[in-house]
Amino acid sequence: MKDREKEIKYLMYLKSELIRQTKKELKDLKTELESLNQEKTLKRTRKGSGYHGKN
Repeated sequence: MKDREKEIKYLMYLKSELIRQTKKELKDLKTELESLNQEKTLKRTRKGSGYHGKN
């Protein structure tokens, strides 16, 4: 009985760590996606304003 209790608590710990890591990865991916969208918006803005990248 005591062993099963320890096992359950350990499994709960592992699952919570997995969730924590997954949330961190999701946050990183969202940040990367936002960065890509901003970059795309900048390119579109430059193209529409007549900017050709030449000095």
